[in-house]
Amino acid sequence: PACRYGFYAFTRKDERRVLRIIRPEVNDQADIMKLQERVLENPQTREWFSPSSEAELRAVLTEPANYAAVQICDGERIVAFAYAIRNPRPEQDVNVDLKENGLPYDLREQCILDTVFVDPDYRGFGMQKLLVDVLCQWMAMEGKKHIAATIHPENIYSRNNFLANGFACVTQTPIPKYGSHRNVYIRHISRRDIRKPAKGDYTVYPYA
Repeated sequence: PACRYGFYAFTRKDERRVLRIIRPEVNDQADIMKLQERVLENPQTREWFSPSSEAELRAVLTEPANYAAVQICDGERIVAFAYAIRNPRPEQDVNVDLKENGLPYDLREQCILDTVFVDPDYRGFGMQKLLVDVLCQWMAMEGKKHIAATIHPENIYSRNNFLANGFACVTQTPIPKYGSHRNVYIRHISRRDIRKPAKGDYTVYPYA
């Protein structure tokens, strides 16, 4: 299945805006890196994120067998971006982290929701929650059974969005990850999660 496109409508400063939800292309890399830099500008929240290098991001954009990526655009401006790792390598596999910390999980058919960035100017409009939902449906369509994410314990915004999207925190204390500490969140997904395109404020068509 290939992510096609969708639309997301919201009201900002009394103006109704309609944004596009699309798959990023290789020539979007520079703009995505700029978005990441904007997200990392705040020193109080910089530790919450694990930024992608240019090489890592290029792999995300050029290896569709290993990654699923989606972005939201306001005109030509990329205002939100997210990707999932379809087939985690051993160093990415959260099963390894969970077992090393004595947690009895064995996630079969798992994928990792690795990154969700939202432009600071566009926060508060539900874009992170929307992108997480799109990727969960997309991975369910491909037959994945579990989707996992790691979240910094102080990042209450991501925590609340992921909990609202059906994830559960499985670590009572944060585990070492990405040079800091993270909690592991897991959601069981199946084809029952796949629904018809939503009506109302946003309409997403993530499947070919």
